[in-house]
Amino acid sequence: ATVYQVSTNGTITGTTALSGASGCKQFAITGNRTTQRLTCPNSTGGNITIYKYPAGGEPMQTLTGTFTKPFAVVFSN
Repeated sequence: ATVYQVSTNGTITGTTALSGASGCKQFAITGNRTTQRLTCPNSTGGNITIYKYPAGGEPMQTLTGTFTKPFAVVFSN
């Protein structure tokens, strides 16, 4: 999967390739400039992968569980 960074006028300003991501439709980006993470629910893989952002690449962590088709992620304080 690839995440595209797009400007307000629709120009692609950057991309982040996510190895091992599948069905990553409603992801979340958290952290500050030095610790940003992208959390991707893999609706076709039944797991959740966490990546460095904007670096992407291989997942830092993969969460598995009893979920079968996770499709969104939400964080709350």
